[in-house]
Amino acid sequence: MARLLVGDDSDLHNIECYDPSAGTGTLLMALSHQIGEERCTIFAQDISQRSNKMLKLNLILNGLVSSLDHAVQGDTLVSPYHKSDDGQELRQFDYVVSNPPFKMDFSDTRERIAAMQVRFWGGVPKVPAKDKTKMAIYTLFVQHVVNSLKKNGKGAIVVPTGFLTAKSGVPKSVLQKLVDDRIVYGAISMPSNVFCKHGHERVRPLLRQLAHERRCRLDRRVEARRGVQGEQSSEAPLACGRDR
Repeated sequence: MARLLVGDDSDLHNIECYDPSAGTGTLLMALSHQIGEERCTIFAQDISQRSNKMLKLNLILNGLVSSLDHAVQGDTLVSPYHKSDDGQELRQFDYVVSNPPFKMDFSDTRERIAAMQVRFWGGVPKVPAKDKTKMAIYTLFVQHVVNSLKKNGKGAIVVPTGFLTAKSGVPKSVLQKLVDDRIVYGAISMPSNVFCKHGHERVRPLLRQLAHERRCRLDRRVEARRGVQGEQSSEAPLACGRDR
């Protein structure tokens, strides 16, 4: 993932990397190694105090001590910590990565989140009548990642495979904007158990914001094969490149 986002570009300086659901910082560490620890600053937020402590330890062990103050504990969706200098807008970054929870009960904060219509332009999932734990919270993190990218920034976020074929509701609204605004330029489908948070198939869309892009090309290739545990996995890259 880090190699796909950064490539072999060695002319990188003062790069800012961000993860709004950082956990212990696995994605950020990989990104910083690819860029070069001395050339980037890490920004992170996670709702878990325990995870945040482990993240800070990882920063120390990986030579990123200068980023310690930028790793904070808190609810990113309700109270994002990293903001612009005037405190009115979200801070924007060169690279944003995220492996958020897919579904969970956030009914207690749902109305507070829904009131922030500018931030959550694709909508906020409703509270289901039966099982509140199936609220698609990942759609909110997708919107937050897009909002947190600089105009020439790049990002990657892990989402459930079904997001790419969403036909209704908030997932469809978010996906529609990603396609219409030419923000997404690739998707990598992966088998189960690649990430510890999720036990089923997921896909990582690669996102970017570019100021002067004109052409969008779509390339879909689907290849089905057997995974190592005998379950069927699929590789369905969705590439949307935009040339100046």
